[in-house]
Amino acid sequence: MDRFSPFPEGMPEGVRALPRDARGIPIPWFVDCSGGRPDFRVVDGRKLIEGWDRDLCWICGRQMFAFRAWIVGPVSAINRCTAEPPAHPDCARVALTQCPFLSDPERARDATPQTGVRPGGELMMRNSGLTSAWITKGRGGEMVTPGNGMLFRLFEPHAVEWYHRGAVASAEAVRAGFDDAAGRLREADRRHGPAALDNLERRITACEKWLV
Repeated sequence: MDRFSPFPEGMPEGVRALPRDARGIPIPWFVDCSGGRPDFRVVDGRKLIEGWDRDLCWICGRQMFAFRAWIVGPVSAINRCTAEPPAHPDCARVALTQCPFLSDPERARDATPQTGVRPGGELMMRNSGLTSAWITKGRGGEMVTPGNGMLFRLFEPHAVEWYHRGAVASAEAVRAGFDDAAGRLREADRRHGPAALDNLERRITACEKWLV
């Protein structure tokens, strides 16, 4: 979040109350500070469990309300799973418009290991610049523990807001980013045979209704 300069007006109270680093940038609740200073590239994995068990916002660390926003790209939206807990919708919108990785397709994703509990799934280093706030009412998902770590399985959303390069996405950007993600998933699932591809096509179709 190194683009908070000047600090935008109308930030959610939880984000305004976050501690700042030496540059004045708010330090999200999930950021690892075990080395004595925040490393914005690294998630404190212990907070994966704490945030979920205590129903806390992943970004500001405060108690959740009725609605949650899961920050997910098109691949996670199609697969209905993500490695991180949800946030307040307004906190998620701050991240979607200010976080350098979420808003900059050219920014390389950091693969530094997280501390504590390891998130599950396979890390996709490709960043299309298209991300969404997958908004749910209530918990909106469930924690699962596949063999390689921890994931959250997403339930049907109440609404989905799409963002591209740090702004509300156009219909064309949403379609292009979604089709790119679907193509990559088809390529990955092709080696698993026709049944896997059929299952993927059903997931793609189910997700397409949330593109607009």
